Amino acid sequence: MFEEKDGMSENKLGRWVILASLGLLTSGMLFALGERGTLLEGLTNYPNPFNSRAEATFIAYTLPTDQPVKVRIYDLFGYRVKEFNFAPGEMGARLGQNRISWDGTDETGQKVAKGGYVCQVTVEGDQPVRGIRKIGVIH
Repeated sequence: MFEEKDGMSENKLGRWVILASLGLLTSGMLFALGERGTLLEGLTNYPNPFNSRAEATFIAYTLPTDQPVKVRIYDLFGYRVKEFNFAPGEMGARLGQNRISWDGTDETGQKVAKGGYVCQVTVEGDQPVRGIRKIGVIH
């Protein structure tokens, strides 16, 4: 759905998007099925919103097998603020339930501004499967 270019998200039509305007940013459970049965199930996070000065938010999802996973956090202008990469078998890329935490910091370790953010979880492969979740940061 989104391709990344220079830290920004670009849709397949080649237009830059402001992720906040997407109708895909909804609460609740997400189920995404790709080719060959690759499944990303139950994408959620808690607490949401979260106070980044006092706690972290936990991003949870379920995988059917050990698979490489990339988790990216974007601001509402489409700029990537944080990225996590997990190799198959590592915590975050294992068969079953996975839970990772984001403490509200960017790649340089600085706290992000309060507001809305988008979490994109990608199960890597020939046909990547992506799930999107909105996250609120409060101070």
